[in-house]
Amino acid sequence: MRIGEKEVIPPFDFWIPDFTDFTLPLKEDGSPYKDPDDYDAYLDWLVVHLEENDFPLKPHQSAIMSDPNLEGWDATRLGLWIGGAAVSGYYFLADPQFEYPEDFLFDPRPDRVCDPQVAQWSSTYWDDNVEEKEGMIDLQTHLIFDFLFWEAEKEYRKKRAFLPKGTTIFSDVGWRPLLKEAVKRTANMEEKRKALRNFHDEFAYLCMK
Repeated sequence: MRIGEKEVIPPFDFWIPDFTDFTLPLKEDGSPYKDPDDYDAYLDWLVVHLEENDFPLKPHQSAIMSDPNLEGWDATRLGLWIGGAAVSGYYFLADPQFEYPEDFLFDPRPDRVCDPQVAQWSSTYWDDNVEEKEGMIDLQTHLIFDFLFWEAEKEYRKKRAFLPKGTTIFSDVGWRPLLKEAVKRTANMEEKRKALRNFHDEFAYLCMK
């Protein structure tokens, strides 16, 4: 993805949720799907919802899916991987690290928001082999994805405020464009459901760690 004058690859720890679609199903009586007994029905609904609607990939999502290492993965493996990658250290931040101007992505110079000489940021990430690599994220890349996360978080808060009281928000909200890419890899309904279940299970498991 191109930001300003720089080509930026999303690091593993900076996956950004996309809350463009905030659709949640209701039962015939108007109540939300929130009980354990509702889960299978929710999976069925989600498969159909993903298949019948367009979820265009944003630039950072396209960069993720263009990874040649993912080409041969089946739907269930891809769903599992998305679930794990979606839970990053930045997913649960409530506020941005700095105050950003609205046009920050057009001119993402670090000195617009902080003093680069004293700014603190994480410059490490974990690759697929779970080997720590140092210095792979420079300050500008960190700021770009911190800004993107905050933009997504603001959209999430706005849409959540309009939901009926007691509505359960499932973890796939925010990751549906990528999950659509997963379920597209098979024509088998059970494999599609398994891919989505893998996502939910891995997301929940890592949230508890």
